[in-house]
Amino acid sequence: MSVFIKLTPDFALATDRYQWMIKKRRMVMEKKDGEKTGKRVEQWVAWGCYCHTVEQTAEHFGDYLLRTSNAKSAKELTEIAETINKKMKIKLKELINNE
Repeated sequence: MSVFIKLTPDFALATDRYQWMIKKRRMVMEKKDGEKTGKRVEQWVAWGCYCHTVEQTAEHFGDYLLRTSNAKSAKELTEIAETINKKMKIKLKELINNE
């Protein structure tokens, strides 16, 4: 059985039997019998952060969120980091409690 936990509306923590990873949500056109139906459906694709532990994966994803945060000062970056850290701890606790 694999793990799939949404971290944000567009990113999720997932596993296969070998590694932890981050998946990204994308919307694609649904196909039935090889034909597009015109309906958009959600699809989760491997995005990155392939690691052996959940902690490493969370750390890499948190770093990505900081790098793309558009913070304008050290104080703002620190506040964003604290928020990310709190949210990741909550998600990791959810994962641990569901084992």
